[in-house]
Parts: sequence; structure tokens; C-alpha cells
Amino acid sequence: MKKNNLKVIVEEINSRVIKEVNCGWINNLISSIGYKVIKQIEKYTPKMFYINNDCIFCGTCKKVCPNNNIEQENKNTPIFKNNCIGCLACIHNCPKNAIQMKLQRSKKRFRNSNISLNEIIESNN
Repeated sequence: MKKNNLKVIVEEINSRVIKEVNCGWINNLISSIGYKVIKQIEKYTPKMFYINNDCIFCGTCKKVCPNNNIEQENKNTPIFKNNCIGCLACIHNCPKNAIQMKLQRSKKRFRNSNISLNEIIESNN
């Protein structure tokens, strides 16, 4: 990819440009159904998470949430609101693996080693 193309892409992302791409009716149908399913799942996301006793009330989950979906006051247990976008940043960045998803099969967590926790937090500001 050329640097000029990357510059245009970054500008479009920062400007939140929305482009519709027609990839054929089958892909459009699948995308449409997927979007509707995700919207339904979003209603239940506060019920999908729980905090175990390992929580140290550090607030990292609140800081990494790109949608301000987590409330935490005075070193209390985090509370998940109804604005979750399902990115799972809270789960993957919790230093104690205290945030769990109901019905999860693995306790493994994944972090991109090329991006620091501070960069994630700063990107939300």
C-alpha cells in the first residue's frame, strides 16, 4: 500500500467517513443479517460479563472501553452499561483476568504486543 493511500485512509477514519461498498447481494444479505444479530446481542451484553473476586478495582477496564460502557466509582466493582460494542478490550486488558464472560470456554487473553496499554487508553480520549 502506498503512503498516500494510507494517509487518505487515516483521514477518512478520523473524519468517520462512511462508504457503502456493494459486494453482491449475497454478501449484502449476510452483512444485513449479521448487523441485526449484533444489535440484538448488544442488548444483552451487560448480562454477558461478570467480575470475579480477583478484581483489584484498578479501573483499567473503564479506561480501555472505547464506548464508555463501564462505570466505576471510588474503587468499587465495575458496572457494565448497555452501550457495549463487543470489542472485549475490558477482558483482554484486565491485569488480573477478573472480567469473565458467561459461557466462555477459555481463560486465555490476547494482547497485541506492538500496542501498549497507554496507547489504547489514549486512543479513547
